[in-house]
Amino acid sequence: MTFLETALIALVASTFSGLVVKHFTGKGKVDCEDCDKRHEKDNEDHARMMRMLRSLITHSTMPADKKEAILNDNGGPK
Repeated sequence: MTFLETALIALVASTFSGLVVKHFTGKGKVDCEDCDKRHEKDNEDHARMMRMLRSLITHSTMPADKKEAILNDNGGPK
């Protein structure tokens, strides 16, 4: 087999495998509406988690000044 034949076979095989992979993985795309719904759910989950953390801090046995400092921290630069 010559180099040209080998290169042609490799080109056809890689093109075919690329098309197969694109066909099977191309169905996983998300449209804008689904993406917005997912972001909204993530935001709701984050808010729920923050409420849970705040309640854990509120009902902990830490000193009141430390609780106040944690609960009033907005996460910005110090």
